[in-house]
Amino acid sequence: MSQIDQFLSLVLKDANQEGADLAGYALAGIRLSGVKLARARLDKADMGKAELSKIDFSRASLTGVSFQNGRFKDVDFGGARLSGARFDSAVMVDCNFKNADMENVSLTQTQALNCDFRGSQLPYANLLESRLKTCNFSYASMLYAFLKQVRIAETQMNAIDARGSDWTGAQLSQVNLVGAVLKYADLDAALLKNVNLSHARLTGANLKDLECRTVMFEDGHLEGADLTYANLEGANLERACLMEANLHGANLSRANLRDAFLIDANLTQTLTRGANMENAVLS
Repeated sequence: MSQIDQFLSLVLKDANQEGADLAGYALAGIRLSGVKLARARLDKADMGKAELSKIDFSRASLTGVSFQNGRFKDVDFGGARLSGARFDSAVMVDCNFKNADMENVSLTQTQALNCDFRGSQLPYANLLESRLKTCNFSYASMLYAFLKQVRIAETQMNAIDARGSDWTGAQLSQVNLVGAVLKYADLDAALLKNVNLSHARLTGANLKDLECRTVMFEDGHLEGADLTYANLEGANLERACLMEANLHGANLSRANLRDAFLIDANLTQTLTRGANMENAVLS
């Protein structure tokens, strides 16, 4: 009898398998619905191509589990230990990852819709080319996460800590990043549309060729940031600190720089036509 058959026979007798020890089980391709696996141990189990709905994995130990190419609907991973797990090419809808430990998780080319990642720990996570819509990452830790070419829409990411993260070529639309920590992050050639970065900390960030027209940077911290040839047309930089920032060739046309702090900033070939420079501090 396969391990899938063994497990399904247990579930048929009792859908409550809280605390079960399934570490290392070969469960690839399994279909499950309505099963409780809270506090269960599934470390290094293979659940690739699984189809799961209404599963309770809350506070379960799922380190190193393969969920690749899986389909997840209304699955609860709240507070679970998921370090090193792989969700590559998975599709997730209405799933809960709140306060989960997701260090070094791989989410490449993953699609997530209406998922809750609030307070989750995602340092060094790999979200290459993932697609995230109407999700919530508020207060999540994303230190040194890899988000190259990610697409994020209608998502809450306020107060995330994403220092040193890589957003190269990312596309963000209607994303709330108020108070986010993006120190030394790489947003080279990223496209931001209707994004709110008010009070965000972008000290030393690489923002070269950033496309961020009409983006809000009110009270933002961009000290030492590299904005070479960035397009900030119509952006709101009121009271932003751009001390020692590199704005060489940047487009600040029609931008609001009222009360902005630009001491020692490089403004060589910067376009400022129609910009509001009222009370801006330049020297």
